[in-house]
Amino acid sequence: MMLLPCIRVGVKVTGKSEDGPALQDALKERTGQSTVPNVFVNGEHVGGCDDTLQAHSSGKLASLLNGGGGDAQYDYDVVVVGGGSGGLACSKEAAVQGARVAVCDFVKPSPQGTTWGLGGTCVNVGCIPKKLMHQAALLGEAAEDAQKFGWSINTPTHDWEKLVTAVQSHIGSLNWGYRVQLREKRVTYLNAYAQFVDEHTLKVRNH
Repeated sequence: MMLLPCIRVGVKVTGKSEDGPALQDALKERTGQSTVPNVFVNGEHVGGCDDTLQAHSSGKLASLLNGGGGDAQYDYDVVVVGGGSGGLACSKEAAVQGARVAVCDFVKPSPQGTTWGLGGTCVNVGCIPKKLMHQAALLGEAAEDAQKFGWSINTPTHDWEKLVTAVQSHIGSLNWGYRVQLREKRVTYLNAYAQFVDEHTLKVRNH
């Protein structure tokens, strides 16, 4: 993960003025409140103290301080290398906090041409397919055992190709769901291999 500091803050402090009542009236007309603090960031009204604290907690304040889009010299504030469970969680949370985020995830195809989708090893070739196949085996065993307890069941047979199709379909639905979640959080997904060039630059390629 690469986190780029990019917040610039400009503050202007003024003392009491003879125009105070007029300023309060103007604030009241524009914002609905005449009390202070009355916080604006880059021309957008945030509110008073409680509103500002809430904006900070939600990540809105950081986004506003970034000018709504982070440091112009960088494409992203956070780049997550790897689209496994940790990378996906990190990228979505960073986006919620107002950062511009990208996820780079790429798996070199196998000699048979097999490729992965988002989700990492666990989803694609680890925990998930293993548990689905284990569950299929348990179902077959249960069907045999059921006959000992009064169930009339024909001797079960197994279709390996059907199992493989079912497992791959389930994994594919998870891959697609992760892409939808990233899109909903406005996280850019790059199906590319990422390599650091320097502390603020990544080279990405899809081969």
